[in-house]
Amino acid sequence: MKKKIKSKNEHFTIMIIPHSQKNIISLKIPYKYIRASFYAIAIFLLLFVSLFFSLSFYKSLLIAKSAELNRIKEVNQQQEKELEQLKHNKEMIEQKLNALIELEKRVRSMMGLKNETSRGENIDRESYINSESNASELDNDDSADLDNLMKSLETEIESYNKLVGEVKDKLAFLEAKPTIYPVSGRITSGFGYRKSPREIGSTYHKGIDIEGNVGTPIKAAGKGIVIYSGWQSGYGYTVIISHGYGITTVYAHNSKNLVKKGQIVKKGDIIAKLGNTGRSTGPHVHFEIRINGQAVDPIKYLQGGI
Repeated sequence: MKKKIKSKNEHFTIMIIPHSQKNIISLKIPYKYIRASFYAIAIFLLLFVSLFFSLSFYKSLLIAKSAELNRIKEVNQQQEKELEQLKHNKEMIEQKLNALIELEKRVRSMMGLKNETSRGENIDRESYINSESNASELDNDDSADLDNLMKSLETEIESYNKLVGEVKDKLAFLEAKPTIYPVSGRITSGFGYRKSPREIGSTYHKGIDIEGNVGTPIKAAGKGIVIYSGWQSGYGYTVIISHGYGITTVYAHNSKNLVKKGQIVKKGDIIAKLGNTGRSTGPHVHFEIRINGQAVDPIKYLQGGI
């Protein structure tokens, strides 16, 4: 077998010719080295281009991720604001619910009712307010529910305030209304026409007569202001009290008046002492109730009527 003879031309020659008289420099570079250099440069360029596009891709990906993080940050900030608003609304609702409860307790106390479970305490607060962990799920419907609840609570408070005012007026009327007997004793003469104790025939008796011992304390039948305290013809020493609402009471034939005109008295206060003054047939108190100046039967009031 013949050996393959390598060609002497499998190389690349570079000749360097100086300007001086020096010898020519000849460089012989084998083709395999040139091919290896070409391949190395090609691979380097390929890696460079690949690295460039990879960097560009990751840069755009990083920008996208950064934008997404910023969006998430904004969403979290908005959720924090909504959570703070939710907390504020919850506190406001709690305050109004507590106000409802206190108002109801006041009404019950004023009316002498038992303090049962308040209507405000039965409101299911969690049905309107989610836990803080669910605050991120708030939407317009939730806000509308909270607004409607707030308006409903304000309406309830206004109703309770109105109720308190009405109860105060009712209690003031009940306190002023003459409902207690001025003295304890036997009624010797009732209201209306009766046989005249001094004259022949009958007379119209404008009140009731309650007998008792001279000096027995006479009490105000209701709260009011004294509009008269002095002597009246036929009535003797007399006290007249205005209770408001067009109601006045008269206490006559007293042995002594203990109050003065303009004095405010409470129901049950002692205002005079029983006597036998004026046109009287014996120790008693003549007691009248007048409605807008018109005498009515006191018994109906003293028995809790009207």
